[in-house]
Amino acid sequence: MSQAELSALIIANIQDLDGAAHHLEQTLQSEIGEALDEAARRFCSEMRWSGKFSWDDDELWVAPTSWSTEDAGGSSYPSQRFAFTHDSDDLGELDYFWLTQLVGKGRARLGFAWVRSGISRSRWKKALAGRTDLIEEIRRRGFSYDEKQGTFFLPVVIDADRLARAFAEETPEEALQPFEAALRKLAEDRDIFERLVAETPVD
Repeated sequence: MSQAELSALIIANIQDLDGAAHHLEQTLQSEIGEALDEAARRFCSEMRWSGKFSWDDDELWVAPTSWSTEDAGGSSYPSQRFAFTHDSDDLGELDYFWLTQLVGKGRARLGFAWVRSGISRSRWKKALAGRTDLIEEIRRRGFSYDEKQGTFFLPVVIDADRLARAFAEETPEEALQPFEAALRKLAEDRDIFERLVAETPVD
């Protein structure tokens, strides 16, 4: 289909497209976001982890409570965390809906990025330069490594057909098994990230 034909098709169906886009952005994504929040909240409650569960506000993360430290004011925050986000800022800006990414149809992917706090990116990347052994071990466990950011990423993809069936049956949570499996994998693999921090001196 040529660009001219596509433009003509969009114009001819603009009312339906506008209604669909509004429903997707205002209702559908919110319902799925709430289901993701609840799944992460249940996981943290069971594992006694801490977290932030507000995906609609772009803040959904989980972390073992042992990763938390206190600042001078007595507030607790994680020195490391697994943040639910997309894998590329540049590609993420090209996808209009995050749901497109969640079902694996977008340019960027959604998943859990391991992020270390309290240290500049340049210092952490420099320290990681000598830890190819641990980087490769983390990669073998299913994480990709972003050399520019010094972060590791575990993708999460929800099957679009399964999600559609779950919504037709008004049970969207039934399609979130890959998200829940990713959370369990984070718990299984926390040890390698603890080793990475403990064994990687920062100048």
